[in-house]
Amino acid sequence: MEQSNDASQDLRVTKTLAAIRTAFNQMILEMPYAKMTVAELARRAQINKKTFYRHFPTMDDLLRRAQLEYVAAYVKRIRNLRQPEDAGAITRTFLLFSCEQDKMYERITCDSAYDIIRDQMIDYVMGSGGRSSQSAAFGALPLAERSLVIAFTNVALVLYRQWVADGKLVTPERLAEIGAALVVRGTSGLGL
Repeated sequence: MEQSNDASQDLRVTKTLAAIRTAFNQMILEMPYAKMTVAELARRAQINKKTFYRHFPTMDDLLRRAQLEYVAAYVKRIRNLRQPEDAGAITRTFLLFSCEQDKMYERITCDSAYDIIRDQMIDYVMGSGGRSSQSAAFGALPLAERSLVIAFTNVALVLYRQWVADGKLVTPERLAEIGAALVVRGTSGLGL
């Protein structure tokens, strides 16, 4: 049975996108983001540079798409949690989610070269795109004050980065327990 032209085209696109993603993931793990080029990605993916540009205007767009895949999975886990009332549960969920991810996630989360795009993802998660279930009291805070609350609850990112830098010496469960306790009760939550 012969495949239709549309089906074979879809298969080619799927294979091309998979090759681009595989090459991109390898490059993320092997070199600084600033040194990554479309030419090298195309060579590794065995495609033409024009093919890359047909799917992604820039490398940053490819990175955003990769980040959005992680964000979408995380947002599913926190969709029923409210900010700031559930800050402990949100922190716990973020830390456990982060510990479960692959090396690419770890690299783009811990390497400061990815801060700008990661910050866009944090804004997405904290804004209407990521979670619509925020308390009326939180929504009533002036924007500058909401920003401070969000910055405080993002301590989970700092904890995750430190955990990775320290060689992951505590279990993910203990990391999540410490993070939630710190966010909810400060150091007194740890009995200090």
